[in-house]
Amino acid sequence: MTSSHTPSPWETDGGIHVQAIYNPTDGGKPFFHAVARTDQPYVPPVQQSANSRLIAAAPEMLEALEETNNWIRHWLEDLPAG
Repeated sequence: MTSSHTPSPWETDGGIHVQAIYNPTDGGKPFFHAVARTDQPYVPPVQQSANSRLIAAAPEMLEALEETNNWIRHWLEDLPAG
């Protein structure tokens, strides 16, 4: 499976912003790129913050699900036919 999202790592500022952290390979200073904002009218701040943390974890969750899917596929291939 190929993903086309902004490369991880993603982090939250503890509030409503989720950003990707870019660490240049040439030794330059790391910089940030906005991924999402979770400030929505009528949504309590504590829920906005929780949504930011969930979004920030998305790349790692995708990786874990892909690994699990691969493990299950290999396990099913090893089952005897019938």
